[in-house]
Amino acid sequence: MTLLNMLPGLLVAFSFYGFYRNLFSESPGYRLPGIAFFFSLSSVGLAILLEMFLSAIIINESVTIQAFLLSSLPEEIAKLVFIYIYFKINRIEHALSEGIFYGILFGLFFGLIENLFYAIDLGLWPMLVRSTTALPLHMITGGILGAFVLIYENSNKENFPILELIRGFLICYFIHAFYNFGVFNSGNMLYILPIVLVAGFIILEYEIMISRNTLPKEVMDIIGIKWDDYKIVHRFKQYLDWMDVDQEKFIFREVAILQKPTRIVIIMSSLFLVLGLSTLSYLILSPEMITKTFPGIQFPEYVSIFVFYPIFISLVLGFSGTLNPEYFRNKIIRVPVFISLHIRSKEYEETTVVFYISRKGFYIPILNPSVIGDDVTMEFWIAGRVIQNVKGKVFWRDMGDDENGGGVLVRFSEIPFQLIFFWKYVLYRQRIKNIVSGNR
Repeated sequence: MTLLNMLPGLLVAFSFYGFYRNLFSESPGYRLPGIAFFFSLSSVGLAILLEMFLSAIIINESVTIQAFLLSSLPEEIAKLVFIYIYFKINRIEHALSEGIFYGILFGLFFGLIENLFYAIDLGLWPMLVRSTTALPLHMITGGILGAFVLIYENSNKENFPILELIRGFLICYFIHAFYNFGVFNSGNMLYILPIVLVAGFIILEYEIMISRNTLPKEVMDIIGIKWDDYKIVHRFKQYLDWMDVDQEKFIFREVAILQKPTRIVIIMSSLFLVLGLSTLSYLILSPEMITKTFPGIQFPEYVSIFVFYPIFISLVLGFSGTLNPEYFRNKIIRVPVFISLHIRSKEYEETTVVFYISRKGFYIPILNPSVIGDDVTMEFWIAGRVIQNVKGKVFWRDMGDDENGGGVLVRFSEIPFQLIFFWKYVLYRQRIKNIVSGNR
């Protein structure tokens, strides 16, 4: 009976695996998936130990405590720990898409191993609910964790990338916690599951799109810069491109936010959508036949297995990989907020312009990047206000060429919260004006 209960989960898991393997064009062979399985097994073991520890010190075992502390927290901590170790040992570090793919694979094995424990006690219908919801959940959170682990590994450690890793963990934790909250309420709140899974799917899709706009580690190593610092340079160049287009009145072709899926994908997605809508119609028109057709099933279980799951598969097939990287690479909200900057070192000084500031620093064009010293003092002019004596350090130089000139990346010696908050205020004030005036 246990093996029969596991069969739907196996079909679901490897269907998702095959889909994402084709999406990423990966050929992992057998070694890395085999290692991922044993790391997932260790991860489940750590999750059980953490859950036992928390259960021993937490007296209140309400549904909320179980969902948010005793289950999702230890599982996501365990997954994060072993995904990090798995990536480090196997040198999974070259591309963001690689991290997402192996994170999904890790989540697949974690979900299957967890399902094995539940298959011993659960009946057919509750087990089907787990197979069609918990397995996708673990694959989604695994993919998200894989993305953020790789972002952390390939970011400049002086920019505190641990904050990004914590953000990724919290995203997965809350997705998992709300999923558990829906499951643990005795079937009364299973309607939360579709919301949670769709939200997780959208976040994963966004990370997949980001991975297609992220250069491989080898390229970053050649130019001597990390991913998070390159994002600052890229943002500057986006604004520079906007200025050229606006001033010269170029007309770019329209870029859609979604790419059109293939015909076979559209057909398969439509079939699952029709299936889900048909089973929903069956429930609405003949609810009394549900329990007769499927003995022992509860209405929330029927909705989860036969209505939501086909519609969710339709969504996955129809929209996975369709977020257009070109749209997010080139589409910029028109915000004419430019910061005048006077930067000086012992050897050199120049007045230039800044388009984008973050707590990590900023990129500026400069005439002689090879001459300016490392330690700099800066004055910023923003919307009529001057912020002086901001200290920074030049840590990367773009020598440029005859056409484009050069530039430098500057890191703040101390985060100038006054400068950043005021710039954000001016930025969003101008965006609101643009929206109101129709200047987009």
